[in-house]
Amino acid sequence: MIRYVAFGIVIDDLAFEDGRQVLGVLGGGGSQAAFGMRLWGEGVGLVAAVGADWPAAHRAQLEAAGIDLGGVLTGPWPTLRAWQVYASGGERRHVWQIAPERNRPDWARCLALAPADYRAARGYHLGLHAEAANLGLVRQVRGYGGCVSLELFRPAPYPLDEAALHALASAPDILSLNLGEARSICAPDQAGHAAGATYAIVRRLHRAGARIIALRLGSEGALISDGQAGRAWHIPAFPTTVVDPTGAGNAFSGAFLVGYVETGDLLTAGLWGSVAASLIIEGIGFPRLDRALRLEARRRVQALRPQARAIQV
Repeated sequence: MIRYVAFGIVIDDLAFEDGRQVLGVLGGGGSQAAFGMRLWGEGVGLVAAVGADWPAAHRAQLEAAGIDLGGVLTGPWPTLRAWQVYASGGERRHVWQIAPERNRPDWARCLALAPADYRAARGYHLGLHAEAANLGLVRQVRGYGGCVSLELFRPAPYPLDEAALHALASAPDILSLNLGEARSICAPDQAGHAAGATYAIVRRLHRAGARIIALRLGSEGALISDGQAGRAWHIPAFPTTVVDPTGAGNAFSGAFLVGYVETGDLLTAGLWGSVAASLIIEGIGFPRLDRALRLEARRRVQALRPQARAIQV
C-alpha cells in the first residue's frame, strides 16, 4: 500500500566548480524526496512523466530502494533533463536542456492515472514556482486527506503581495523552504542580526497562514516551527564531507514529512530530515538504501538529538 507520494523525475547533468562533470544522474525533486521518505518509511510511490529515453538504470535504482513506480507514466515525450551548474560559494544554476512542454501530462494527470492507493496516501510532497503558483494540485491532494508538504523550485524573482503570500503559505500542511527562498517571497530586507531576521521571516510566514515551517539553513541546520502549537526547534546539520549538494533540501523535506506523519513529533521529524540530507550529499546521485545505511541513519539521529535546542521565534 502506498503511504507517501513524491512528484517529479529529471535526468541531471552535474557541473562542479572545479571543472568536474557527471552526466546522466538520477535527479529531480521527486526521486530525492522519495529517498528521504524511504529512508524512514514504507510504501513510497513516485509520480512523474518520463520518455522512452529514461535510463533503465534509473528505474532499477528506484526499484532496488523499494520505491513504487506505478505513478510514473511513460509516453512519447523526452524525459526532463537539466544542467545543475555549481559556482563558487555553492550557488547552483538550474539550466533546462529538455524543459516541460505542453504535450507532457502534468502531475495531476499522472496522479489520476496512478493506482488508486496513490490517492489514499498519508502524505504527499511536491514543489512549485512561487511567482506562478498553481495551487490546484495542492488543494487536490489535500482533499484526499493526506498531509501535504510543499517546497519551492527556486527563489522567487520578486516578493509576493499579501494575498499571494497567504495563498501559498496556507495551502500545504508543511511549508519547506531554504532561507534564500523564504527571503525572496516575504522578507528581502529584514533588519537586525541574522538570527533575528530569520525568526522574523518565520513569524511572517506563520501570520500568512503557514502551519508548520521547515526553514533549511544549509550548514547551519534547520529551524522548524509549529505555529499552532507554539513550538520551534533548531536542528543542527550533521557534520560530513559534501560531495554533491544536489537534492539535500528534497531529501530533508521527504524525510521530515514521514517523520511528522509517523511520530507527530516536530523534533523527530527535523532530525530525520537533517540526517537524510547529510546522507544524500555524501555522494553523487541516489544513495544505495540498504541495512547499513539505515543503521547509520539511526546512529546519526542519536548523535544529533542532544544538540537540538528548543527556541522561541
